[in-house]
Amino acid sequence: MAWPTISVFVSSTFQDMHRERDVLREHVFPVIEERLRARRHHLEIVDLRWGIWTSEEAEQSERQTQVLSVCLEEVERCRPFFLALIGDRYGWTPPRELVADVAREHGLVLPDRPLSVTELEITAALDPARGRCRPVVFLLRSSDEEGGEAGRLRRDLRAALPDSTFAYTRHDLDRFAADAVEQLWRHIDAETSGLAAAAGDGEEGAADLDAFVEQQSLGFVGREGLLASCHELADTGQHGAIAITGPPGSGKSALFAQLVATLPDTADRLVLAHSSGMGADASSVSTMVRRFTRRLATVAGRSVDVDALVTADALDAAFGSLLQEVSARQQVVLLIDGVDGFEGGPRGDYLAWLPSSLGPRTLMLAFGRPSTPVEIIESRTGNPTHVLQPLTRQAAADLIRGVCARYHRTVEEQTLQILLDSADGDGLASHGNPFWCQMAAELMNLAGADLFLAESMAGVDPQVTVRQQLNRMAAGFPAGPAEIATSFLQHLEAVHGAERVAEFALTVLLARQGWREQDLLGILTELGRQSWTALDVARLRRAFRSQLTLRRGEGTWTFAHELMATAVTARYRQDDDTAMDLHHAAVRHLRSLPAEDSLRISELLFHLISVRAAAEIAEHLAGDLSDAELVAAVAITADWVVGAEHSAEHPGDAVVAILRHLAAAPAELFDALFFVLRMGTDVDRAVEERLPLAARQRLLEACLEYFTGEGQVFGDFDGFAERLAAIRHRLATVLREQGNPDDAQDQLAAMLEHTRRVVDDRPDDIRGLSNLAQTYYQQGQAHFNRGSMRLDGIERCLEAYGNALAVMHRVVRLDPAGPMHRSGIAAICSELGRINLAIGEHADAMAYFDQALAASRAAVELDPGDLTWQSDLATSLTGVGNLRLAEGQADEAVALHEEALALREHIARRNADEPFHLENLTISHLQLGQALLARGDNDRAGQHLDESIRITRILVHFDPHRDAWADLLTSATELRSRVNAQ
Repeated sequence: MAWPTISVFVSSTFQDMHRERDVLREHVFPVIEERLRARRHHLEIVDLRWGIWTSEEAEQSERQTQVLSVCLEEVERCRPFFLALIGDRYGWTPPRELVADVAREHGLVLPDRPLSVTELEITAALDPARGRCRPVVFLLRSSDEEGGEAGRLRRDLRAALPDSTFAYTRHDLDRFAADAVEQLWRHIDAETSGLAAAAGDGEEGAADLDAFVEQQSLGFVGREGLLASCHELADTGQHGAIAITGPPGSGKSALFAQLVATLPDTADRLVLAHSSGMGADASSVSTMVRRFTRRLATVAGRSVDVDALVTADALDAAFGSLLQEVSARQQVVLLIDGVDGFEGGPRGDYLAWLPSSLGPRTLMLAFGRPSTPVEIIESRTGNPTHVLQPLTRQAAADLIRGVCARYHRTVEEQTLQILLDSADGDGLASHGNPFWCQMAAELMNLAGADLFLAESMAGVDPQVTVRQQLNRMAAGFPAGPAEIATSFLQHLEAVHGAERVAEFALTVLLARQGWREQDLLGILTELGRQSWTALDVARLRRAFRSQLTLRRGEGTWTFAHELMATAVTARYRQDDDTAMDLHHAAVRHLRSLPAEDSLRISELLFHLISVRAAAEIAEHLAGDLSDAELVAAVAITADWVVGAEHSAEHPGDAVVAILRHLAAAPAELFDALFFVLRMGTDVDRAVEERLPLAARQRLLEACLEYFTGEGQVFGDFDGFAERLAAIRHRLATVLREQGNPDDAQDQLAAMLEHTRRVVDDRPDDIRGLSNLAQTYYQQGQAHFNRGSMRLDGIERCLEAYGNALAVMHRVVRLDPAGPMHRSGIAAICSELGRINLAIGEHADAMAYFDQALAASRAAVELDPGDLTWQSDLATSLTGVGNLRLAEGQADEAVALHEEALALREHIARRNADEPFHLENLTISHLQLGQALLARGDNDRAGQHLDESIRITRILVHFDPHRDAWADLLTSATELRSRVNAQ
C-alpha cells in the first residue's frame, strides 16, 4: 500500500525571500521529511513561486489567470497545512478584475480592495467556509513595521492568528530554521501522531521493508510485459525459481519493490519478501531466514521459538520444513532482492539456506547482478536467467517527467528530447539505465531552481534564459550512470564547497558498515581540517538525498547505491593523504568510544590496518579479546591477507611479509608470540578455503620458523606447546594434500612426541587422547600417500590407523555420548576398509566398513543436525559401494553411491565454498558414474561424469597445484571417454 502524502503550501513574495526559501529547502523541509518517513508518510512541498514570473504585458494575461487558478487549487489540496513568509514587500498585485474573476470561479469571497497573490493565498487558506487550516506565519521584523500594505497585512495576521504568527530576523536564520521546524512539525505531528507507534509495530523487518519498497517503487516505470509475466506466474500458482539480473542501476530493486507493492497476500497466497539492502543486518542470511521462518510458523499455526534456533543449520532446517508444510496447502511467493549482496560464505554465496526442494507450490523470484547466486539458481532449476532490458524511450521519458513532477516542475519538451538523445561512444542510449534518468532529472531540478533564482535577482525574465541554460546542461551530461553520479557530486561541491563534500563523502566511503551520525561528526572533527558541527553534518547528509540510506539496527548511514560509491571513489579516493588522515581520525574516534561499543569492536582493527599501524595491529590481534572481538578481528585480518595475496607475485609472498613485519613490531615479545600463534591457527583456519595450499604452507612454515628463533624461550609453556602442535597439524595436512608425505611425516613426528607426552601426564584427558588419535590418523594418511601400494607403506599405514582406532575406542569408553568420537571411529574404519579393499582383502574391508557405518549412524543419531557426521556417513556408504562394485554387484553399488551422493549434495549446498566438500561431491559423481557404467546405464553415467568434470575443473582452477584434484579430473575424463566410445 502506497504511503499517504502530507502536502504543505508555502506562500510568500518572491524576490525578497530568497534566503528564507533556501533555509526552508535545505534545513527545514528535510527534517520534516525524515520525521514523516518514520511514520510512513511522504512530504510534498508546494512552492509555486518557483518558476512564476510576472509581467505587465497584455499577452501574459492568460498565463496570469492560469497561475492564480493553480494557486487556489493547490491551497485547497494542501489543506490544512499552510506556511507563509511575510516580509517588507506586499508582492505582485494582479489586476483587480483578474483576481475577482478567478476568485468567483473558485467560490471565494474577497475583501473590496486590490490583493497581492500572497494575500490571495492567505485569504483562501483562512476562509472558514472552506475547511480547517493549520497555518504557520513568520513575520520579518522590519524598520517599517506598520508602513504600507505589507504593514497592514502583518497587523491583520497578528490579530487573526495570535498563536500562529512568529517574528524573526535575518541576522539569525538558524533560529528561524529551528522555529520553522518546531512550529510546522507541531501541526503535522497533531495530524499524524497516531501513526508513530504503529510504524514501529508489526513483524521483524517490516518497517525496513516497507520503507525500502516505498523508496524504490518511486522509480519504477515501464517493464509492463515483465511485470505482467511475474504476476501471471504468481496468479496461476506456478512453482520453481527464476533469477532476474542486470547491471548496476538497471532497475532490479525497483521491479522487486513494484512486485512487493502489487502482489498482496491472499487467502491462497503468502508473499515473503526481503532485500539485502533494506536495512541493518538485512545482508545477513540468518536475518532473512529468521523473518521468513517466523511468518511461515504463524501461517502454519505452529509455535516455533525461532530465537532458540541459534545455529544456521537448525534455522535453515526449520525454514525448509515449514516452507514444505505451508506450500502444500497454499502458494508461497519468495521475492528476494540483492541476492548477490548477502554476507559471504556458503549460505550467502551458494544459497546454502535454500532447501533443495522448495515445495509443491513455491515460486521464488530473485533479483541481483550477474553473480554466483544467480548462476546457481539457473543451474539448479534449469530456468534461464532473465536479463533486464534497457528502458524504452517512452518509459525513460515517463521516469524523468515523474521526478520533475515531484518537484512541481514540468520538463520542457526540448530539454527532455536532449536527455533522451544522450548516448555513449558505442551508441548505447543513456536513458536505458533508470539510475541515469533519475540522476539527470534530479540535477536538472536542483540546478534549475538555482538558475531561476539567479536570473530573477538580476531583474530579467528567467523563462527563456533558464530554458537555454538547462538545455546546455542536459546536452553536457555524461552518458554513463557512474559518470552522472560524479556530476551530482560536482553540484554538491558548488553548493557546500569541494573540500567539505570530499571529506564527508570519503568518511562515508571508508567505513566498512556505515557510520552513525555522531561518528561522522566525531571523525570529521578528529580530522581537524575545518570546523564541523552536528548541523553541518546533518546538512551534508541531507544534501545527498536518497543517495544515502539508513541502516536502522545500528543507525548507520551508508551509500544507497554502488554507483554513488563508485563515483566517490573515482573522484576523491585518489587523494591518499586525505584518506589516510581519515583512517587515523577514525582510529582516534573509535578509541574514544566505550570498549563494548559495537562499531568499535567491528571497525577498529580495519582502520588500524588501513593506517599500517603494525605494532597496534599485532597487539590487538594478540590481545585478550571477547568472543565478538575475536570473530571480528580474525575476519578482518583474513580479508586483508586474502586481498594482499591476490596481488602477490608468488603464493605466500604477501602473507609471509605481513607476518614477519607485524611480528617484529610489538614492544613485548609475549604479544608477538601470541600474534604469530593466532595467525597460524585462527587466521589460517579463516583463509583455508580462500588461499591456495602453497600460500598457506608458507604462512604455517613461517609461524613455526618464528618459534625456532625468538619464540623458543616459551616453547615449554603448555599453552604455547598446544597451539604450536595445532600449527604443526595444520601444516602436515597442507603438505600431505600437496603430495609431500615425507615433509608431512616430519611434522607429525614432532606432533606425536608432544601428544604422547600430554597423554602420559594426563591419561584420561579426552582432548589429549583425541589429539593423539588424530596424529596417528594423519600418519596413516601420509604413509598411504607415500607408499601407495608398496608393502612397507601399507604396513605402516595399517599400524598407524590401528593405533588411532585403539585410542578412539578408549575415548568412547570415557565419553560414550560424544558424537565426535563416533565420527573419529567412522573415519578411521573407512580408511582401513579402503586399504583392505585396495589389497584385495574384501572380508576385512567389509568388516571395517560395517564398523564405519555403525559409528557414523550412531553419531548422526546423537546429533542429527551436524553435517560432519553426515559426511562421515556418506564416506562409509561410498566405501561399501566401492566394495560391492568390486564384487560385481553393480545394482547394490549404484544404490549405495546414490545415497552417499544425496548426503554430499546436501552438505555441499551448506558448505559450497569449502573445497573439501566439493571434492567429496565430485568423487560421488565419479563413483556413481563408474557404477552406472558397470550396470550398462551409459546415459546416466555420462551425466554424472559430466558433473564430476565440471566441479573438478572449478577445484583445479582454485588451486592448480593440488595433484589429487588433477588426478580426479583425469579419472573422470577417461571414464567419460569410455562412455563416449560405447
